Amino acid sequence: MRFICLHGKGTSSQILQMQTAALRHELGEGHVFEFVGGTVQCPMAPEIAHISNPDIPHYEYFAGASSYLGALQKLEEYIQHHGPYDGVLGFSQGAGLALMYLIRHSHLYPRKPLPFRVAILFSRIGVYNPAHWMATGEAIALVEMPQGLNKLNIPVAAIWGENDWDLSKSEAANTKGLVRENCIWSFVHEGEHEIPRPAMKGSVLGAVKVIKRAIAQARMG
Repeated sequence: MRFICLHGKGTSSQILQMQTAALRHELGEGHVFEFVGGTVQCPMAPEIAHISNPDIPHYEYFAGASSYLGALQKLEEYIQHHGPYDGVLGFSQGAGLALMYLIRHSHLYPRKPLPFRVAILFSRIGVYNPAHWMATGEAIALVEMPQGLNKLNIPVAAIWGENDWDLSKSEAANTKGLVRENCIWSFVHEGEHEIPRPAMKGSVLGAVKVIKRAIAQARMG
């Protein structure tokens, strides 16, 4: 499968490559991962101090709720030029952007299939209601699908840390309110706001297990 990969706020596409190296190795061959960086420069995320340097550039896809629709449009244009992709992999802000892109697609193109067959979401944060923003200019966080839209019907692997910030844990867990019950595959690892890594006992294999289940379900159609 071919995946587009979206990093977290205050990181970069290169850092996401490092963060996902062990997971991608365990997933085995047969997948292609393409890492797409944000364009808005911002301070380094503090949780990556052990693998990065605050003096080098770090990025985000959007700087706040008022600019996320522009990021969604840029993502759509990128996919039109470089896609199609079978799936999306996102961490933190990148995971939230991926979910919003799927919800926006459901709103704008209700008769078209979703642009991805599967989604892998690590520690997703901030998912706003694109339909409400387009109608009113007001940003409202989503815990369930907007009125009139069905839950997403593609397999989703939702993975987050047991010791993540309370708000981030809550947002990640709320992913189940946006996805059909038979399509959500969840795993909670022992870490914080991070992607499972080898030093966290059993976390890489646990995450890979639910990712493989989501991919298998997507392949079954």
